[in-house]
Amino acid sequence: MTTGDSVDCTITLNKKLTLLGVQRADRPDLQKRTVPLEDIKEVRADSGGVEHLGVEADELCVTLLLEDGAAIVFRFDSTEERDSFVSCMGMCVDGRRSELAKQRKKSTSSSKGSHQVAFDEHA
Repeated sequence: MTTGDSVDCTITLNKKLTLLGVQRADRPDLQKRTVPLEDIKEVRADSGGVEHLGVEADELCVTLLLEDGAAIVFRFDSTEERDSFVSCMGMCVDGRRSELAKQRKKSTSSSKGSHQVAFDEHA
């Protein structure tokens, strides 16, 4: 698929809510594109910001701006579907970032605070 092509697709999240999968509906034999949620920089419910990519977007579109500068644009049948997707993706992306931040904080604090203490049982 080249930049700007429009195809029907199926969107999935894995059970751990860490990966977004995008699979062409008409070609299930092709490899699914997998995007780690932490690689999603922004979830936008507007048509701005993707013109330079050669993608046509309108008020029914949602754009996922990725950390590497790429974008994935989804078009929905109604504004209600679009808004539901934006809300759910926003929560999932924010949740994943919070989870990773907690893991980093925990690993940083455990490495800083690792002290060995000896106890004298006879005291």
